[in-house]
Amino acid sequence: MVGTFLAWKIPKQLSRLEMYSCSLFSIYLALLTDSLLGGRYKLYAYFKPGVELMDYAAALGIYPAVAILFLNLFPFKKQMKWKLLYILGWTVFSLIYEWASAGLSSFFTYSCWKTIYSVPIYPLLFIVQLFNYHIVKKLISHK
Repeated sequence: MVGTFLAWKIPKQLSRLEMYSCSLFSIYLALLTDSLLGGRYKLYAYFKPGVELMDYAAALGIYPAVAILFLNLFPFKKQMKWKLLYILGWTVFSLIYEWASAGLSSFFTYSCWKTIYSVPIYPLLFIVQLFNYHIVKKLISHK
């Protein structure tokens, strides 16, 4: 909820169409990843094992807000080192959030997963999100 509030309140660098497209992509990417790792391989689950309506509510509540915050605040005009530090910062935040969700609440439950496995995954997901954003911008500019 805090993420969604912040996503609404921050100054926007992205157009509404860019935010909408990237939010939908983030939901798709999250549900695809969660259905494979959580559903197919049963490595983790939201709340409890199996697919529940709350899994979708969690995806809708978290991933669009993260995408909007991540992309709107991304230092596009800065040097590469700042971009890498930015991705690293979001990775650390995501790891702490995942750890807290799994260890301090019942929001996220591990079966065979460990937070350490997410270390290489989060930077990759943020880079994929950036790649998608550049595709969206390119498509919009070709009207």
